[in-house]
Amino acid sequence: MARLAKRSYPGFASDRFTIEAYTEQERLLLDLQAASDHLPPGVIVGRLVYFPWADGHAIYIVTKDKPLTLQHVPYGDAWEVPYTYIRGLRRSDIERGF
Repeated sequence: MARLAKRSYPGFASDRFTIEAYTEQERLLLDLQAASDHLPPGVIVGRLVYFPWADGHAIYIVTKDKPLTLQHVPYGDAWEVPYTYIRGLRRSDIERGF
């Protein structure tokens, strides 16, 4: 059973809705995605997990393996999935890319 970190991933929250703020969020997300893409096999800490919904998605990052813990990445409109979606995840789901 997965857990949800108490705080969102730092650096994304912004009360400014400007091109500059969006550009900074985009750069941060690209850096996280590059690190996630280059994780060795079997390593899940640092992996980005996307939950598609309608025309967008919620983004989380795995911050702990045991207990499996995900942290919300408040990118864009900072949409979050209901906690029950997180709670039901297992390590094998993350590895498989559910």
